[in-house]
Amino acid sequence: MSVVKSEPDTTRKASRKSAKTQETVLSALLAQTEEVSVPLASLIKSPLNVRTVPYSAESVSELADSIKGVGLLQNLVVHALPGDRYGVAAGGRRLAALNMLAERNILTADWPVRVKVIPQELATAASMTENGHRRDMHPAEQIAGFRAMAQEGKTPAQIGDLLGYSPRHVQRMLKLADLAPVILDALAEDRITTEHCQALALENDTARQVQVFEAACQSGWGGKPDVRVIRNLITESEVAVAGNSKFRFVGADAFSPDELRTDLFSDDGTVMWTVWRLMLLCWKNSRLSQSTFGKPKAGVVRRAHGACR
Repeated sequence: MSVVKSEPDTTRKASRKSAKTQETVLSALLAQTEEVSVPLASLIKSPLNVRTVPYSAESVSELADSIKGVGLLQNLVVHALPGDRYGVAAGGRRLAALNMLAERNILTADWPVRVKVIPQELATAASMTENGHRRDMHPAEQIAGFRAMAQEGKTPAQIGDLLGYSPRHVQRMLKLADLAPVILDALAEDRITTEHCQALALENDTARQVQVFEAACQSGWGGKPDVRVIRNLITESEVAVAGNSKFRFVGADAFSPDELRTDLFSDDGTVMWTVWRLMLLCWKNSRLSQSTFGKPKAGVVRRAHGACR
């Protein structure tokens, strides 16, 4: 069970201040950076660009027609790459439209493209800032973007403050980032939803995740997995802790972290545990109480054993 500890107010304030500082730095940098022109052939999609779902051919074609008619109205945001190349962190669809025009022989390889060059360490933030507030941003892109920013050392609070999300939302999406690649691919291809991913995230072992996913697909109508089936396959021998007298009788300290499971996506962070392990501990505790204190009063015996029924 992974425990998320609440940060002290001073820590949260420091995290938010740091994120706000970076946001201010990025905004100020973009405002102050002069546009320059670079050859179209020198531009490629940045490996730090969070956009992972392909643009629709229709949307790219429409933008290409617009650029052909009135020109490129908005600059691209790029960072330098080796070999006199530039990675496009913000403006991927514009780049796709420009390349489409080049394929149609309307633009040449040396056609000058207006760009603003930023440091590489701000590329992911720039990409997330542009893409994060779009309604059509795919959950798979958001997961990839949050993971990239976390790998840069940003906390969930910093990521949330920078992009306008709650820390809890960021924590949940980062949990999904740990799913098996085949599952994240299915999400990106719209074969499953985030609800399926949340259920699969109950299992930490990626090999087991894939087993459950494949089993749910096989049993689902038309190969579509059912969320309830996924949850049942993972937690079939487990029950919830909340309000359970058996768990209160045994106590949380009797379990190792591997024996407890936290559902990060439930409203109350429901904890599950293995039934057989709980019953064994109940029996041991009941025997221990009798051997330590002698024969207890009848009422005590009933309460102790009643808690484990």
